[in-house]
Amino acid sequence: MLEAVGEVFPEAKYQRYVVHFYRNVFSTVPRSKGKIVAKMLKAIHAQESKAAAKEKAKAVIAALRDMKLREAAAKIENSIEETLTCMDFPYEFLTRLKPSVIAMKYAIANGCIAFRTRKRRSVTLNTI
Repeated sequence: MLEAVGEVFPEAKYQRYVVHFYRNVFSTVPRSKGKIVAKMLKAIHAQESKAAAKEKAKAVIAALRDMKLREAAAKIENSIEETLTCMDFPYEFLTRLKPSVIAMKYAIANGCIAFRTRKRRSVTLNTI
């Protein structure tokens, strides 16, 4: 499907959801090392520029290989570029293009997003 989009819209860029990328990496990591790997992955996407993120990704890949997690390192190496597409745009647009927990917390704290806080009243219907 991605190839078809590329043919119709040659200048379109593909951004892979970071959550799906994380899930694929975690599928190859033992649970005992999950928290460490999660911090490494978050450090990649916390960088301010694409070049810095790529450098951090190289460091994470090397660290994973040292931890004998070669399959996870290979998944990152093969698909990290797809998750960094949003960094091609100006910094002002990142909060709109990159959905994240931090952006959601910021929006909730500043009143941009409101949630229903009242409990719904339960209504019982009497049937005949």
